[in-house]
Amino acid sequence: MKEYMRNKKAVSKMQAILIAIVIIIIAAAAVVYYYYSQTQVRPTEKGEPIKIAVVLNLSGGYAPEGIRHRLLMTALATEINAKGGVYLSGTGKYHPIELIFYDGESSTSRYVELATKAVTEKVAHLVIFIGAPPPFTVPAVISAEKVGGQPVLSMSPVDTIAMNALPSIPGNKFTWTWHCSFNYTIYGMLWKEWLSQWKDQIKKIGVLYSDDVSGRDAKKKVTPKLQEAGFMIVDPGLHPPGITDFTPIILKFKEEGVNVVIANTLPADWIAFRRQCAAFGFKPLMFCVGRCMKIPEAEALGRELAEGITAETHWWYTLPFKGNEWFKENWQKYFGDMSLTHMEGIAYTAFYVAVEAIKVAGTLDRTAIRDAFAKVDIEMPVGQVKFRPDHICETTNTLAQFVMKDGKWDMNIVYVPSWIKAPVEKPIWPLP
Repeated sequence: MKEYMRNKKAVSKMQAILIAIVIIIIAAAAVVYYYYSQTQVRPTEKGEPIKIAVVLNLSGGYAPEGIRHRLLMTALATEINAKGGVYLSGTGKYHPIELIFYDGESSTSRYVELATKAVTEKVAHLVIFIGAPPPFTVPAVISAEKVGGQPVLSMSPVDTIAMNALPSIPGNKFTWTWHCSFNYTIYGMLWKEWLSQWKDQIKKIGVLYSDDVSGRDAKKKVTPKLQEAGFMIVDPGLHPPGITDFTPIILKFKEEGVNVVIANTLPADWIAFRRQCAAFGFKPLMFCVGRCMKIPEAEALGRELAEGITAETHWWYTLPFKGNEWFKENWQKYFGDMSLTHMEGIAYTAFYVAVEAIKVAGTLDRTAIRDAFAKVDIEMPVGQVKFRPDHICETTNTLAQFVMKDGKWDMNIVYVPSWIKAPVEKPIWPLP
């Protein structure tokens, strides 16, 4: 019996030793696996920086938008770089992002000059055109296509770009530029549908369009839709961009009995017009605006002149798309009390679509990056981004109103196309 117990104890000790050895081997294997998996995922050797050039406006009338775009993109790049950068399968390395900003100074000629410089000098692997209306981006895109050799992502109304740029581009097709933005033609439909709710109250609609690409485009695409719905239009003609005296137009609107105004002009022109309307006692049921008014313009006008105005809004953080949670969680952390303009989601989209194209390419070769845009398929704050064979991706169109909440400007989405599933607020009608 004693012999049996001794043997049993010996076996137990042997089992314990074997178990300990097995545990040590498993632990060692886990350490080795972890080491090699980490060196695969996080190479110690960094790749060269991914250089993305961004042409925008950091001074002049469009500066509020451009300044926010720069701050936002810088914050996003900082977040990625803090995690090691962007992994490219073709290099097997992680690459930090380096942003290069060009200030178009809210001048069409300067914007196009710098856009041409960016695509000609090729200091970046990819160029983004953003924060500017079609009068800036159309000639910039034409220049980029004529120079060639540089992939470009343009964030400007896709139908306007196609209609005005393609006739001047070799072969009448986009080769190096890709276009991700709203379709302005849709806004003609949205204004028609939204205003038709109060058709019995609307006597005449006055249109205020500047004599530039955007103003002419609005006149072609919005006015006919309103006429289809039976609205009477008062059109004083296109006005020169930059005028300061709108007296003749306002008096005409008053004399004709206009009680709704639709405007697509420069921000500074719009502010002057709105203030002069108040000075003349001209108070329509509603002002409807395009590119000329965002939250910085509402701040400039003040609550009495801005609250309730309805705007073409291509993005707002309440839309139910991926990426919008970033704004709810991080905007105040990074930017404090700085207001959104309603264009930041477009900048977020531009940044991450550019990064996604480079990741899909797996390399910093410009031709490979250009071709990779065709494979991008990703949900962004403006909706799903997937380019058609003609290099175009259409994103969100909504109508939203400027409202004051807790002492700060905000926007309420009040109308969306039927194919966008998003909550809408009860609209302000008429203006307070």
